[in-house]
Amino acid sequence: MNKLLTLCCILFSFLVIAQTYPEKILNGKVMADFGELNGIYVTNLKNKKVTVTKNDGFFNIPASVGDTIMVSSLNFKAKKIKLEEKDFQKSLFFVKLQPIMNQLKEVVILQNKQINAEAMGIIRKGQKTFTPAERKLNTASNPYMDFKFGLTFTADPMLNAISGRTAMLEKIVEVEKKEISIAKTEAFFDENYFTEKLKIPTEYVKGFQFFIVEDQEYVAAIKNKNRTLAKFRMNELAIKYIDLITEKKF
Repeated sequence: MNKLLTLCCILFSFLVIAQTYPEKILNGKVMADFGELNGIYVTNLKNKKVTVTKNDGFFNIPASVGDTIMVSSLNFKAKKIKLEEKDFQKSLFFVKLQPIMNQLKEVVILQNKQINAEAMGIIRKGQKTFTPAERKLNTASNPYMDFKFGLTFTADPMLNAISGRTAMLEKIVEVEKKEISIAKTEAFFDENYFTEKLKIPTEYVKGFQFFIVEDQEYVAAIKNKNRTLAKFRMNELAIKYIDLITEKKF
């Protein structure tokens, strides 16, 4: 009977030892689509140890398998993660945070609705506005008058056309338009929409965004802030894109 009890005690000790994980230093990095990544609190809820991120989101904290860490900040939604053994095997443990959007209440002007830049004479009525790249292209491709030495016209547009500078600026404008469309897409739809709703693999989300901004119908919808039409067109394009990446894999 004593031998059986002793054997049970030994087996129980082995089980306790097997389930106990040593404390290690967890090296991690906080990521977010935008926002300040320094000064974010990382708390081990089990051993009560706390650290703060620095150097663009990097942190390290004592922890062990099974511990739960909480990452929190005033500008981000708090996130709790239960650590697994695989998390310590990585060179860096990444934590993706969701920024808190502090949306201002809508301001309604009941009087003086006609007050704007045009009415105040800051810009001419009906004047076209340009992006930085469009402004450079407009300057390079259109003649203008120079009054320094009498009324003369510059030959820069002709020289720019011959040298290829105008063509280069036109390409830059197209790239800028696509970047603007991608930025609007990311503002309207988070990554979960692409991966869960459209079934785009995570590693192909950015590629899909470049793919859809080549479609004029989608670009027009996103430019006009027509979310319904943008979703409809995006669903159609997602089917084509998934077929493309599937063919590429096989």
